[in-house]
Amino acid sequence: GSYPMDGTGERKKERKETSLPSSSVAGGKILTLTHSLLPFPPFPIFLLSPPRYQCIRFWFQTQRIVMPALWVNLLFTAVNFALNWILVLGVHIPAAGIDYDGIGFIGSPISTSISRCLQPCVYCAYTIWYKRYHERVWPGWCWKEVMSKARLTEFFKQSGPAAVMILTATVIDQASTMMVASLGVLEVAAASGINTLMSPLFAVSAGVGMAATVQTGRHLGANQPRDAKSTCIVACLLVLSSGMVIVAVVFLC
Repeated sequence: GSYPMDGTGERKKERKETSLPSSSVAGGKILTLTHSLLPFPPFPIFLLSPPRYQCIRFWFQTQRIVMPALWVNLLFTAVNFALNWILVLGVHIPAAGIDYDGIGFIGSPISTSISRCLQPCVYCAYTIWYKRYHERVWPGWCWKEVMSKARLTEFFKQSGPAAVMILTATVIDQASTMMVASLGVLEVAAASGINTLMSPLFAVSAGVGMAATVQTGRHLGANQPRDAKSTCIVACLLVLSSGMVIVAVVFLC
């Protein structure tokens, strides 16, 4: 139907045109986190969901095996980019008879979910089944030891607060996404751009913190508290200095 020419009618028309894409983006973003929040998602996500993938990756990092994770992450950065391009924008190659328009915004979270499911599969296939890095320090399963009361108590003392922290951060992130989604496509795009910009900026401090965590744990395990303290001090200084440089560059640009 036709819309009135006054300001109110124009605003109603704009909301009608933008509400569906923005809500689709919000729902799509939630889809990317669904498989990591469900306690028993379907196979293969049940075995290799992001939290379990992190456990395996961190276990290898404590042994200073970090390069496989680097190469797999780089590989799936390209894979995720290609999947986003195909599902969001489509592929048009007249010479090959390919004319696929894509599915729009919702294709992005689907692409990310596919990448997150395949990434741990490739990582484990390389580190466990091909290189067999785990055999050097893993004697095999012993359910009696794993499920002992002392081990479970210690595990939940550490994992419980961490789980609450991650859940709180996820709820805040999704709540802000739903709030932004009610504003329109432009606002959703701006929020997504800011989040995308913050990820590489945060990577420096995250990388330093990860290395410091591994090294500090090794020193404490070897009963070297002074070395562990020195590692923490160096890591804090590196993170602080890199953060100041990043802030200066962002504000100057």
